[in-house]
Amino acid sequence: MSTPILHGFPKSTYVWTARAALSLAGIEHDFVSIMPPDHRSASHLTRHPFGKVPSLTNPALYEAAAIVRWAHEVGDASLFPADPIDAARVDGLVSCVGSYAYRAIVSGWLFAFVWAKGERDEAAYEVAQQAIREVLGVFEAQASGPWLVGDSLTAADLYLGPLLFVLLINDDGKALLAEYPKLQDLVSALQAHDAFMRVSYLNA
Repeated sequence: MSTPILHGFPKSTYVWTARAALSLAGIEHDFVSIMPPDHRSASHLTRHPFGKVPSLTNPALYEAAAIVRWAHEVGDASLFPADPIDAARVDGLVSCVGSYAYRAIVSGWLFAFVWAKGERDEAAYEVAQQAIREVLGVFEAQASGPWLVGDSLTAADLYLGPLLFVLLINDDGKALLAEYPKLQDLVSALQAHDAFMRVSYLNA
């Protein structure tokens, strides 16, 4: 089979998730950077019909969930537990990352305030920080420590991990993360995991 090629924004948390799954599964792949507005180009729309990232060729897959699942099925790493209940818990946490954590950390904090230009609305900023606390509190309560489910890394860690690294971008984010010791342990465990860190957006 031809070498898989992953296409995506270098700084995307979902791209990091997908690349980490491939890396952990021992699947060598090439990475092709796409930057706006090229994600709306005709060539990329053949890879992802909604013009999003990540997408994969060889085989043709799009969305991080599909790529992570394929890596689990064909690679060397087990990213979903064998126990049906634990596997369902991983699925639930992955869904929570997409529905709640990404919105709070990336959309509601990073894009809206950290990377935004102009004077900051301090009251709105505090609301955004509180939204992050509510999300992190849920993950903290469910974490096994250091991993989210069980005693080994799973897909849930690959989804939440890159978002926790977003918080390390400034002192306010670091202070938020410091309130949750189990999630700090997760960050430390991921930092020690070469297969996860070598495809990090921190290297982009």
